[in-house]
Amino acid sequence: MNTIQPRLQYNYAQINPTTFRCVACFTASDYIPLPEYIQIPYTTNDYIGKYYNMNGDQRWYHDNQFQNLWEECPSHDA
Repeated sequence: MNTIQPRLQYNYAQINPTTFRCVACFTASDYIPLPEYIQIPYTTNDYIGKYYNMNGDQRWYHDNQFQNLWEECPSHDA
């Protein structure tokens, strides 16, 4: 019997749309076209607790004022 292997090809960081803080990271088999699901290069919990400047430069920060850039962020190199 053949089993179907899921193709988990999309990696996401889920942000709270009010605070812009990442609350979860996960991999999905489908594209999620919602602004609070940010595609990331690979799933890692390092994004959790960081802030995504979705209305500005679309980069990740350590703080909610978007002053302290998360320099090591894998998304910045993607």
